[in-house]
Formats: sequence, structure tokens, C-alpha cells
Amino acid sequence: MKLRIFNKLKYNYSYLAIIGFAILYIFFLSNNPTSDSYSYAYSSLHSEELLRPHHLLYCWISRLFYQLFAFTHLEPMTLFQLFNAIMAASTLLVFRRIIKRINRSESFIFSAILFCGACFGFMRFATDNEAYILPLFFSMLSIYYLQVFFAENTFSRLLKMSLSIVVACLCHQLSILVYLCLFIGLILNKRGKYILYFILISLIIPIVYSVCCFAVTNQLTLSGLFSFVLHDYVQGYAQSPNLKQVLLLSAINLIRTFLQVHGNVYEIIKYLGEIIIFLGVLFFYFFVLGIANLVKNKRHKISLYRDKRFAIILWLIFAFSFLFAALSNGNAEFMIVIPFIIIMLYSHYFANHKAMLFIGLALLLWNTCFALVPQKFFKLNCNEEIVEQMKTYPKATFVLIDKPAAENLYLYKYSAKNMPKIVYAHKFNNQEITSEKIITDVIGAESPLSRSSILNTCELDFKEYEKDSLLFKFEFLGLKRELHLLQFRLK
Repeated sequence: MKLRIFNKLKYNYSYLAIIGFAILYIFFLSNNPTSDSYSYAYSSLHSEELLRPHHLLYCWISRLFYQLFAFTHLEPMTLFQLFNAIMAASTLLVFRRIIKRINRSESFIFSAILFCGACFGFMRFATDNEAYILPLFFSMLSIYYLQVFFAENTFSRLLKMSLSIVVACLCHQLSILVYLCLFIGLILNKRGKYILYFILISLIIPIVYSVCCFAVTNQLTLSGLFSFVLHDYVQGYAQSPNLKQVLLLSAINLIRTFLQVHGNVYEIIKYLGEIIIFLGVLFFYFFVLGIANLVKNKRHKISLYRDKRFAIILWLIFAFSFLFAALSNGNAEFMIVIPFIIIMLYSHYFANHKAMLFIGLALLLWNTCFALVPQKFFKLNCNEEIVEQMKTYPKATFVLIDKPAAENLYLYKYSAKNMPKIVYAHKFNNQEITSEKIITDVIGAESPLSRSSILNTCELDFKEYEKDSLLFKFEFLGLKRELHLLQFRLK
């Protein structure tokens, strides 16, 4: 038995890359969860806002996973993150099958998995409780079944493809972009009955949304359904395009999809000291080798018609995903599928695996040092301290730079009981203050350059308030916060 397993791994050693990434993601589960991570965890734990229109079934599925493994007595957030780590490894398994149908070379498959598994845009969500890995898994599954369908044209493949993309769309509305591309693929296939089958199966999406809309609102009308489906846009949570942000953040976040780029990278370099010199030399060595091999690549033409159609669909997914992310002011979360699509396209046009191998090693080294290690072992914010002060001063008004982070962490830890009033610092005005005390982290605050610091600039003058006391001071990796308790005295 052991010999059979050894032989299987010997000739299919790309599985070792997937196992390695699974271990890496699980070991480096983030100890600095994002604001959304706490929000989703709160919903999954307490069944509050369990069915959120933008990612309808994510919290509900996460809750099922939590209930299945609650007997382990692990921290709920750890279980939710573990779920994403497992689904990330499963995504790489599906990706392996897609690549193997294009190039059967095990070294090529290994290199492709290494490249995508090491991308920052994938790593960051594989180690946290965000809503993007699960729909990516089902989107990748639907892409795989489309690939097989182009080769075999069987109803069973169409059914699996259709159900996969339906679940992906129900897990996150972003998957509608892949859905549209699959629909175009069926049009290119020129078989009317398959298009009809796909449309009929797709009706599951509006049916499920209708049921959920009724469950949440206790009514079901056409206008109410549209308001429910487009909730994030109706409520203004989704920002309208801003040309400056589209141009600047789209470019930055496209890079961040592959490589961690953040203001605290410079701070981490200073913190690590001399060791970073060795790591930097190693990174640039691998990166230069990768680029050199990329330049030497010789492109070949796609010979099979089914592969040509599949490549067209991949180009469409890439274009749709990037354009939508750009119009969402360069939202990096919406670019998560791009590395996988790029490598699939690369596999169609090039046979040399060394460029992927060396660039993948460079990405793995950089993103582990500047993303996974800090998120796991460093304390990158003071939200825990702020939340404890919220618990201590339930009748105060908190004026905070990162309102959602403190709010969602409080909900996760203590539910909504006795939560004080919290005001966004960059939207602050005196009329919002109804309590005698105001607590703020705006005074003396400094932040490393990031998307949040670019979008949420805050300049407040508290001269009309009498300083009472400094509750605590936090300073690490370029982030400075002082939580001040002020006595409310308007002139």
C-alpha cells in the first residue's frame, strides 16, 4: 500500500505542492483578521444577517462547517479560517486537473500550482475568513467542466458545469462574470439544446434568491427582490467609480494580486534587519531567472479547435474580471481569479515551465515574509484594546478611524449587547455626539500607506473638546494610535 502511494506521488509529485500549500495556509492562519472576517464570523455564529445578498450563502455554509466541527472547541474564527484554507487547497486540486488537460508534464503542472498558490491575492484569503475562496472554488470547477464539455459535449458535463457556476453565484455575486463567459462559451459551441439546458438550470439562482428574500424581508415583490439582490449598491456600500482611484488603485492592486505591496513592507524590512538582505538577494535571484526564462519562451499555436474556444473564454474571464475590479475602484478582492486565468492562458501558448517555477519561488518567498509571517506573528492593529475600552465605556461615543473593524470585532466577541455609539472619523460632525464623553484614536494617529489610508483621509480638530486622559498608546510597523478620552464641551 505504501509502495503504491509512493509511486503515485513519484509520477504525480504536483500533489506535493498542493499538500505543501495546504499545510502552509493552515499553519499561517491570520491572527489579524480583517473587519469583514469578523463580520462574517458574527453572522455565522449568531445567525444574524446570515443571508447577505452580495454573498448569499457564504455565511450560511460557514455556519454549517462550524457546527460540524464545534466539538473541537477551537476558536470560531480559527474554524472559519480553516474552512477557507481547506477550500483553497481544493481549488488548487481543481486547477491541477485543468492544467493537466492542457500540458501533461508533471514539472509544468507543479510549476503552475506553485505560481498560483504563492500569489498574495490567493494567500490572503486562504488564511482568513473572507468570502472569496469558496466562490472561486466553484468557479474553477465550472471552468474545468466547460473544458471537458468542449471535448466531449455530454449532458452530464453540462449539468456539472451549470450546477457549479450556480453555487458560485450564490456564494458571491462576483461569479456572475464567469457565468456570462460560460454562457458565451455555449454559444460558441453552437448547440441550441445545451444553451436551453444551461438557462433552465440557471433558474435555480433567482429561485433561491426569491426564497431568501422572503425569509429576510417577509415579503416578495419584484421591486423588493431587485432591492434585495442589489442591496450593496442600493445602500451605497459599493462605491461608484472615481477616475483617480480607478487608475491608481487598479494598477497597484493588480500587482498586489501577485505580490504583497503595502506601506508596512518598508517597516518590516527595518524590523527584520540584516536577515532581509539575504532574503532580498534570494528573491531577486529567483525573479530575474523567471523573467529571463519568460523572455526566452517560444510561443506555439493552439492546434485543437476546442482549445481555441476554451482560450477565448479564458481571455473573456480575464477581461471581465479586471474591468469590473477597475470600475470598483481597483478592488483587489475582485482580481483573485486573474493569476489562475493567466497561467491557464500561458499553458496554451507556452510549454516552458521554468518561468513559472522561478517566479513562483520568488512570490512564495516574498509573500511568506511580508504577508503570512506578519499576519501570523505580529500584532498589526490595536482593535482588541479599542474594543475592551468600548466594553468599559458603553455610554461614550467612539470616533474611530476604522469604525467597521472595531464594530465587527465587538459584535464577534460580545454580540450587540451594550455596544456604544461608534462614528466614522472621516465622516464625523458635532451633531452626532449625544454623550458626555468622546473617545477617539484620531489624535496623533499615523498609518503606513495603504488603500484604506488613501481612501479614508481624516483631519479632525478637537480644540472644542477638553482632553481628559490617554487610555492607551500603540505603535508598531508604522502604525501609531493613541486612544484619548475627551470631555465633551461644545462652545
